[in-house]
Amino acid sequence: VIFVRKDGGVGRLEDLKGKIIAFEEPFSTITYFVPKMVLAQKGLKLVQKKGASDPVAPDEVGYLFVGDDPNTMFWVLRQKADAGVMDNQNYQREARGYLESLRLIHETFSLPRQIVSYRADLDPKLGKQNNASFARRFSSSPVRADPEDKRISRYREAGAGQHCNEENS
Repeated sequence: VIFVRKDGGVGRLEDLKGKIIAFEEPFSTITYFVPKMVLAQKGLKLVQKKGASDPVAPDEVGYLFVGDDPNTMFWVLRQKADAGVMDNQNYQREARGYLESLRLIHETFSLPRQIVSYRADLDPKLGKQNNASFARRFSSSPVRADPEDKRISRYREAGAGQHCNEENS
């Protein structure tokens, strides 16, 4: 999702011209590549900035990498960035208590958040160990603030030659 402050003067993607948007990390599909693609498809010119005080030309959208979801929310709420990007689940968690002052201006298509795949001839025992390790990693993530928040909301094993079509954006 791409979100803004309600009082920030941004009501649609095109209003981001001359403004700063906060992305999480340069290697993130959901919080960088997909929203950057959406903005480019709208004809918006994105230019990376080194800091929030860097000038942004009226015909461009400046962007910064702020590292994680709490920082993204902080930057938008404190008006260091005009817009922020998060996956929809983390937005719901981070925006608690602030929803009355925020507005979503775009929701992208749904994508799986994490995917694990193995070669067909991998020892099934090793595959199960890796699956358990992956599940532990994301169920005990230090980013998780709410014990009721299920980081893996849909988990399904797919055997060799099968596809898992469940989505978790």
